[in-house]
Amino acid sequence: MKPDRRIARTRQLLSAALYELIIEQGYDALTVQQIIDRADVARSSFYAHFRDKDDLLLDGFQRDLAQPIGGKLFALHQETPSEYPAFGTALFNSAQTHKRMVRALLNMDANSLTTNHLRNLLVVQIREWMQGHLDAAQHKREIELAVQFLSNALIGMLAWWVHNDFPYTADEMSATFNALSRGGLNGVLPLAQ
Repeated sequence: MKPDRRIARTRQLLSAALYELIIEQGYDALTVQQIIDRADVARSSFYAHFRDKDDLLLDGFQRDLAQPIGGKLFALHQETPSEYPAFGTALFNSAQTHKRMVRALLNMDANSLTTNHLRNLLVVQIREWMQGHLDAAQHKREIELAVQFLSNALIGMLAWWVHNDFPYTADEMSATFNALSRGGLNGVLPLAQ
C-alpha cells in the first residue's frame, strides 16, 4: 500500500521543524507547541502521529539515518573473508546525505536518546558481523571489547566530523576510520587467512 502523501508531508514538516529548533535552542527546552508552531501543523495532527517529541525525534532518526544503514551496514563493499569490512562507510554516507538532521541530533548531549540509539544499532550489527566471522566462543572478551571500541569510535568520529562542518568527504572519513581500526583489530582478532 502506498503511503498517504499528506501523512508523509506532515511528518516531514514536523521533523524539519524539530531539527531547526534543536539547532537553535537545544532539545531539552523544546516544547511540542514550538514544534507545531514552526511546522504550521495542528496539535491534533502531531498527536495523531507521535506520542511526544522523543517519539518524533526517534522517528526521524529511524527514517533518515537508521533505515538507510539498517541491514546493509557492511554490505556496501564486498570484502574477502580475510579482511575486516569498511565499518563506517554506510554511516558516514548516510550522515553526509542527511547533514541537517545529523547536525541537530549530534548537537545534543553525547548520551542523548538518539546517540544511544545509534550506538545500540552499531553494537548489534558489529557484534553480529564479528560473531559470524570469528570464533565467538574462543574470543568472547576480545569480540565484545572490539564491538564497544568500534561503535564508540564511530560515534566519536561522526560527532567530530559534524561539529567541524563536514571538512572531509564521507569516503575520506571512512578510509581514515578503517586505517585507524583495522590495524588494531588484526592485532587482537586476526581473521583466518
